[in-house]
Amino acid sequence: MTTRTDYDLDRGASAPVTTATPMTSALRRISWGAVFAGVVISLITHLLLTTLGLGIGMSTIDPTRGGSPDATPLTLGASIWWAVSGILAALAGGWVASRLAGIPVRTDGVLHGLVTWAATTLVVIYLLTSTAGSLLGGAFGVLGNAVSGLGQAAGQAATTAASAVTGGAGNPLETLQQQARDLLAANTDNPQAAADSLTAALARIAASGGEPSPADRQTVIDILSQQTGMTPQQAEQRLQEWVNSYQQTMAQAEQQAVQAAEATTDAVSTAAISSFIALLLGAIAGAIGGRMGTPREETVLTATTTTRY
Repeated sequence: MTTRTDYDLDRGASAPVTTATPMTSALRRISWGAVFAGVVISLITHLLLTTLGLGIGMSTIDPTRGGSPDATPLTLGASIWWAVSGILAALAGGWVASRLAGIPVRTDGVLHGLVTWAATTLVVIYLLTSTAGSLLGGAFGVLGNAVSGLGQAAGQAATTAASAVTGGAGNPLETLQQQARDLLAANTDNPQAAADSLTAALARIAASGGEPSPADRQTVIDILSQQTGMTPQQAEQRLQEWVNSYQQTMAQAEQQAVQAAEATTDAVSTAAISSFIALLLGAIAGAIGGRMGTPREETVLTATTTTRY
């Protein structure tokens, strides 16, 4: 409320006329200076708490002893501490912004807290996803590198598991072909032509899902019989062993690829849901901080005196 005192000369200087008018409508609805101050306090609070958690977490690791904590609980603890730090930082930033805004309306205080939380969240996301975090160093740089490293590790794991199915170094077909070359090399002096024909037949068998056609089956049996001295029955048995080994390896590789894909999907889903909960709690904390920091109406009362002559 604003108290205004008017002195009417017709009524005398000793007869003031006092009126009370609402002050809220005269105040600006938002103070960006207060929001900026709240963002600064929130960032500093988050940085301090994160650095403290990082120091405590690293102090539990002893590379020279076997009693160091595993990576999974350590990562879980770091994630929980990061979320708690964000909530406390949002609470502090919202309180400061609302208090400095000086608007004696709780709704406006809550909104100042929410705006401060939103601005702080955008700044933190920028620091974690850009080179600015590394340039600034400290906890934001360490956490930014950790987030990037975890994403790269998850992608690499899925790629490595799927490489056995899609091809590449160490895939089942190359292993099978190398076994055939070694077998021929141990039994003949010039296995190159036979090896090329044998590996080509094995490639066609692999392309058909490990089910050899009659022509490819006969080709493999003939080459093994002529080059290694095996009987046709022994050659056919060796071919069946190769086919069984290839099919089993492919089944295992496909299972690993599926498991890696499911693990990656679950990790992304869990991270997204956890991030949503943490952000929601941060927004609530910012709003609560803004409500707590709202000054009472009487603390912003001002008096203006006008005199009419």
